[in-house]
Amino acid sequence: MFEIIGDFFKTFFKPSPADRAFKKCMAASRELGTAAITFHESLKAVGTDLQPDESALDELGSILEASPEPEQTLDGISVFLGCIITEQLGGKWQCGSGGCQIVGVGNQKSTISLSADIRTPLSGQTRLSPRAVYERIRKQVSRVN
Repeated sequence: MFEIIGDFFKTFFKPSPADRAFKKCMAASRELGTAAITFHESLKAVGTDLQPDESALDELGSILEASPEPEQTLDGISVFLGCIITEQLGGKWQCGSGGCQIVGVGNQKSTISLSADIRTPLSGQTRLSPRAVYERIRKQVSRVN
């Protein structure tokens, strides 16, 4: 009986992937957490409830392409893509004077820079889609030597 009640409470009170991802952001930096939550909630307000997993990658690309203000949208998409990385590939956020990065990602325990590895490829001369950026990082961090 107690086991059933315990399982019920674990299921009922288990944080969602979005809650876990945003908590990781908030632990690293209030600004980073606020950016992730604001981006997520603004999309929810218009009927798009993205989860921090691979199912959101194509939708992030569509949002970026359709944005009337891509520079502002790019910040939210970059942080949300970082949330997907932490949830799917591991690692934790760290923020400091050099910016934010995700450390301990994948088998290689790599460090992924929010600016250089996520944001820049999404906005550079040869822009990559969020899916392409994610796949590139996934391959990079899962190489086994």
